[in-house]
Amino acid sequence: MTMSHEEHVYHLELAAMKTVAAALARLPDQRSRWRVLSWALDHFPSSEDSGFRGARSTPAGDVRFDTLADLFTVAEPRKESEKALVGAYWFQRHSPAGTFTAQEVNKGLKDLGHRVVNITGALDDLMRRAPKMVAQLEKSGKSRQARKIYRVTPEGVRVVREMLGRGRS
Repeated sequence: MTMSHEEHVYHLELAAMKTVAAALARLPDQRSRWRVLSWALDHFPSSEDSGFRGARSTPAGDVRFDTLADLFTVAEPRKESEKALVGAYWFQRHSPAGTFTAQEVNKGLKDLGHRVVNITGALDDLMRRAPKMVAQLEKSGKSRQARKIYRVTPEGVRVVREMLGRGRS
């Protein structure tokens, strides 16, 4: 008995899911699993067109952007802290570790012509809010200028997605 094309694809998908599940189960924690899944979503995007130049939808309906400029254009951040949040979101999504530094966000925004005058102050503002939009994970060194590693919180992600929703309508 010969399998139909749909049955064949179903079996291939099931085998891939089992392989992915086994690989994820070997990772030490949920954070590691999330980084791997985020990487996979970024590297195997949906072919659906979201209607934005430089953007594409994932099967879950999340919009992905090809460049920081595309994301920034749709989000339309106005305040310094909003610019920092959008930049942080972009760099976190494209980091294998799922984190970002103030320096890379500021450089990315500066390259767009949207430099934030005090990136550390903008990130501090996002961390002071309740609920926090950004969390500091690590700090190397004791000086005030020590390199810090940050992560956008789920609330920060929600706010960026809200900004993107505003930009679509």
